[in-house]
Amino acid sequence: MRYILTIAFLIGTMTVVIADTKRGIQFYDAGDYDAAGKEFLGPVAAGDPVAIRYYAHMLYRGLGGTTDRPLADKLLRKSYTSGDTASGSYLAYMITSYAPLRFSGYKDEDYARMSEATKLFEETYNGPTYQEPASSIVKNFLYTDGKVRPKGNMIIWLKRAVREGHSESAWQLAKDYSNGNGVEKNTDDAFYWAEYAAFLGNSEAQTIVGRMYFEGRAGPPRPDAGIALIVQAAEDRHNPAMLLVAEHYASEGSNRDLGMAWRVLHLAYDRGLEKSDRSERLSKFLFSRRGNEFARSIGDGVYNQHFEGLINLTEPDYQAALRNFESRRRPHSE
Repeated sequence: MRYILTIAFLIGTMTVVIADTKRGIQFYDAGDYDAAGKEFLGPVAAGDPVAIRYYAHMLYRGLGGTTDRPLADKLLRKSYTSGDTASGSYLAYMITSYAPLRFSGYKDEDYARMSEATKLFEETYNGPTYQEPASSIVKNFLYTDGKVRPKGNMIIWLKRAVREGHSESAWQLAKDYSNGNGVEKNTDDAFYWAEYAAFLGNSEAQTIVGRMYFEGRAGPPRPDAGIALIVQAAEDRHNPAMLLVAEHYASEGSNRDLGMAWRVLHLAYDRGLEKSDRSERLSKFLFSRRGNEFARSIGDGVYNQHFEGLINLTEPDYQAALRNFESRRRPHSE
């Protein structure tokens, strides 16, 4: 009889906990964090993992007026130790999302934090989620020049991150296959992953693949697709792409605009483009054709309008190139 009563009590307690958690989530979604926090307190004390994840998120971000990241860590670690895998992956997400990156060099505590996050993401990985676990592992690997890495095969993690839409992973795969780094050297695979990176938005890949399309170094010449990719990279202010766009404006044709060519080239110079024989030849040509004078009449508004026109003009070619790539994209389950 006592056993039956105990079971009934536990069922009743869990029903209350679940109800409180649901109400807490409703308040959370409505932006009423004070009310949400009060509803979560009971379920958190009872060890409800869903409530713990929500409450920890509030503590990390200071939602509801209280910031207590050590307590959030403690709650998530206890929940993970008790068997809730999602709490472990969420803890890793919190660690990587709310600790600032140092651009003057990492300290020991940074490496420790990133190593722990990588370990947790690897232990709890179960496919792509909004937390982008594979991308986070790759970012930690790239940011630390390979010092922080998972125990598993890095190539597999790169491919998993590509499934999450991480363009840097696709570009890294292109370089790895090109150099035979961790995989057998394969130029076809290298170009495939470079294309993948380009269509995920990596500016460096867009510039290189665009040139290869344009010059016919990857099959028959595809100048329209090549220019379209280069324009995508130039829109992101990628300096080598801006040089190519300046050449495009300087070339004979309906889009010739020597003032725009001068402005694009010298904007790239201002942003750190290293001068080369190629860029200096273009600069001298434009100067001889009074491109610098024409550029004076192009204000920022006109510049943006002209560049937007070029983007719109090449958009159909970009979409056609994207469809072409998607028709050749390989399924991968890593």
